[in-house]
Amino acid sequence: MGLNDDGSFLVGILVLIVILAIAWRLLFKGRQAERRLGVPVRRVVSADVGIDAPSSMLFSEEHRVKGAPDYVVDDRPSLMIWIGKILKRPTPLVYMPVEVKSASVRYRRLADVFQVLTSCFLLEEKGYMVNRGRLVYANAQFDIPYGPVQRQEVLRALEEIRGADQASLECFSAANDRRCSGCEFKTVCFK
Repeated sequence: MGLNDDGSFLVGILVLIVILAIAWRLLFKGRQAERRLGVPVRRVVSADVGIDAPSSMLFSEEHRVKGAPDYVVDDRPSLMIWIGKILKRPTPLVYMPVEVKSASVRYRRLADVFQVLTSCFLLEEKGYMVNRGRLVYANAQFDIPYGPVQRQEVLRALEEIRGADQASLECFSAANDRRCSGCEFKTVCFK
């Protein structure tokens, strides 16, 4: 009986080639994501887009705000992780939200910065430690620091948004009531 009697050797070789091709493809896909995000894929804790990781919708009941960052990344320094493993003591988790934008920019946009800061705020509200967020554009990356000052800026912005919403509702005059009768949103409208 030879190695090629029923073709099992060739089938084994073909299976090995397919497995290697799939592994190479996954590695290549991971490397692309690493270049785009600027962080190793193995450190992605959750993802709203792109790679296979659980998605996380963040919500603050107290402040009535929600969001889902594109990625949440374990932001602990590698040395800290290794020391924790050697000493067999878990190191506290430090998370970094990452927002990916397709636009090319020369400077970071204020609305995008507040989106990242809000994600930092929501992670902190969940009890996680957050020191920064990352904003990734097609041609540039910006790390956005997060601390007590930025937290207050987010809270102030949320209050301004709520105030603007309330003001727009108060400006809604009775003259518009005729338009309301045919509106498809009248069952969920604030008026």
